[in-house]
Amino acid sequence: MACCEVQKLETKVSMKACAEKFYDVLCNKTHQLPNISPQNLLSVQIHKGQWGTQGSIISWNYLHGKMANSQVQKLETNVYLQEAAEVVFDVFCNKTYSVAKAFPTKIQSIDINEGEWGTEGSIISWKYVHDGKNCVAKEVIGDIDRENYKVSFKVIEGDLLQNYTSFKFVMQFIPKENGNVTKLVLEYEKQNYDTPDPLTMIQLANEVIEKVGAFLKKE
Repeated sequence: MACCEVQKLETKVSMKACAEKFYDVLCNKTHQLPNISPQNLLSVQIHKGQWGTQGSIISWNYLHGKMANSQVQKLETNVYLQEAAEVVFDVFCNKTYSVAKAFPTKIQSIDINEGEWGTEGSIISWKYVHDGKNCVAKEVIGDIDRENYKVSFKVIEGDLLQNYTSFKFVMQFIPKENGNVTKLVLEYEKQNYDTPDPLTMIQLANEVIEKVGAFLKKE
């Protein structure tokens, strides 16, 4: 970077403790934090000054890498298709096997292992190409909202779970005047802090949605 800029990351966490008590621990009793979270913090020591005073110097000895408490994170994409919402919903929810016909170079097969197509609790398996590798995923079909054209797929086995504790695809097909907007949300929990966000997976999902749209035009 030619000109450095200060950048920030921010998070908000809802706590049951009152603000005063939480502030007191973080500001004035920082040395007690290893007792609260020993799996992450090994020690907090003061080297100069006093706890809770400006200009004091403290050091932290902590573990970083393996996530002790995973948090669900999300990536979202929206794809406009000219086909009606109920038509595209029908493919992804009730005729999921058709996705492989729409994009055979990346989606090699989609099979049902248990239950029936388009029913909650049924288990399906995907064979697909991701980042140049042959991959597999076994998913359970989650909540189906036929009125709002919404369906989810939770990964229970496969390559994605090598890097993520949990992984879910949530799809909704929103009617528009001349087609629909297909909204896809990836919900995932990383196994490690340095696990990358699944950006290439959402790019693949974008391609899949577009290929299904093109496939439906030929039908």
